Amino acid sequence: MAFLNILSQAVAPTGLWSELILNVFSFVGNYGWRIVLFTICLKLVLSPLDIFQRYKARKNQLIMLKIKPQMDKLQKMYGDDPRVLSQKQMELNKKAGISYFSSCLPAIVTLVVFMTLLFMGLQPISQYQNFRQYELLYGTYTQYCNDELVEQRYQELYPQMYDESLAEAESKRPEIRAAEVEALKEEIGQKAYDDVMAQKTDDMTDQQIDELEKQATAAKNQALNDFIAEQHTAEIDERTEKAIIETAENAIRQTALSQLREVAQTEVFNEYEQDVKVSFLWVKNIWNADVLWTAPINSASQFKNNIGDYGTNYKKAGLESADELAAMLSEYDNVMAKLLNDPEYNKTNGYMILPILTILLSVGMQILSYRQQKDSGQVTAQSAGMTKTMLFVMPVLMGYFAFSYTAAFSLYLVMNYLVSLLISVISTLVIKIADKKTQHNLETAVQSYGRPDFSDRKDNNASSNNNTGKITATSTNRQRKNNSKKE
Repeated sequence: MAFLNILSQAVAPTGLWSELILNVFSFVGNYGWRIVLFTICLKLVLSPLDIFQRYKARKNQLIMLKIKPQMDKLQKMYGDDPRVLSQKQMELNKKAGISYFSSCLPAIVTLVVFMTLLFMGLQPISQYQNFRQYELLYGTYTQYCNDELVEQRYQELYPQMYDESLAEAESKRPEIRAAEVEALKEEIGQKAYDDVMAQKTDDMTDQQIDELEKQATAAKNQALNDFIAEQHTAEIDERTEKAIIETAENAIRQTALSQLREVAQTEVFNEYEQDVKVSFLWVKNIWNADVLWTAPINSASQFKNNIGDYGTNYKKAGLESADELAAMLSEYDNVMAKLLNDPEYNKTNGYMILPILTILLSVGMQILSYRQQKDSGQVTAQSAGMTKTMLFVMPVLMGYFAFSYTAAFSLYLVMNYLVSLLISVISTLVIKIADKKTQHNLETAVQSYGRPDFSDRKDNNASSNNNTGKITATSTNRQRKNNSKKE
């Protein structure tokens, strides 16, 4: 086993989210609380967009109420021509100041943040942290159990154990001799095969090479059939004696290795408990899912699945060769043995609290959003079906993410919903205040295309009547003067 100083440094993921979580918020030591704080800050930064979205949606709805008579008129005029009707409606909406894109933009930004944070942020960070944890534990393990230390311990045990180990190996002489007979027989057969295949095949056709391989296989089988152990007694005896000594020495070496492994595994256990473990409240390992069927410590196969490219790309793993990475991963069961066998770490990682909270909060958020849209008149007959479908689809989708991905991501979802609910309450109050101002501004702005203002007409008519009266009175006076002159 090659000694690994903690020289190797796995390459940390890059990008905005990784930089924020790994570095900017690094002043929070526990990753669980770090994600809580990060989520709160992220939602506060995005909250103006959320409030703006609700404000624009409400403003559009108020304008639609104002121009409804014009919309009804367009429907009567162009109802038989959907294309023209749609164009006229768009023109009227634009003239009235309705902007659908501005109300959709925050939702698009939120979706982009969600997807990139999952697949370009928390998932790569989780893979990095899983590998980095093992890298640290492997470094501790190899400090107490490596080739040099095993050889040193072997030399210390050799004088004490050799005679006993040799006696035990001697008791297995028949089995060892039988194994050497089979090994010699196989070597002779393989030599017969290699002698035939030693011919140059550069100028041979594929058919000729196939024929040569058949001849080599036949020669090997013939050599195996002709093998008689008694004809090789001296060689077998020599091999047996050598094998007995090697068996005794290997037993001593295995004892040295076992002793050092026990010490190294204990140190790994302590290192994990004191410095490596990342728990959060009831979740024992935040980089695994908060579910009943996943243990805090991964099995070797689960570990390889959870580290992504770090298990195949030695450069990304911070190592010098693929062989070094393979050797490191091959020791996983030995390094993690004590943790894997500990009752605290080989059972459940969590109690599904975060996934269940995610689903419940998602349902609550969808219901609240639906009621707000319905109260403001934004739910039409056409959109009602889709809105109700989302009441089911979104909680199921979020539940899938929460159950399938790490507790760190589930924690983000829970905090995201909690802060969103709080912002929703605040934004509702803000919108109610803004509604008063919006309605006041719209009273005059819609006059040019809205319902006629009969009060203005009344004033104009009164003014016209007054002017007409004045003109009539003037004409009458002039007429009287003319009549007086004639008389």
